[in-house]
Amino acid sequence: MSKIVTTYIFASLVLVTGGDPLVVAGAEGDLNVLPSHVGGGPTRQMLSHHLERQAQRAFDRREAEYEKLKTERPCHTRDGNKGYST
Repeated sequence: MSKIVTTYIFASLVLVTGGDPLVVAGAEGDLNVLPSHVGGGPTRQMLSHHLERQAQRAFDRREAEYEKLKTERPCHTRDGNKGYST
């Protein structure tokens, strides 16, 4: 968008809002949409809590899959006898 078009749009918005450029610029005060606390925690930490829960669920799934792979004795040992005693 050219600078002329942007200036025209801004000037139009200033006229529509009664000539107050601060209203158009968004300096009218508190613009928060959410309350300060949601779901037992601060709103600003919602994303980090969500990502932590996702990571924990992924780790739990990985751990469950890993436990399925474990056996009572190893398949191969360093001496090459494949876990069987001779």
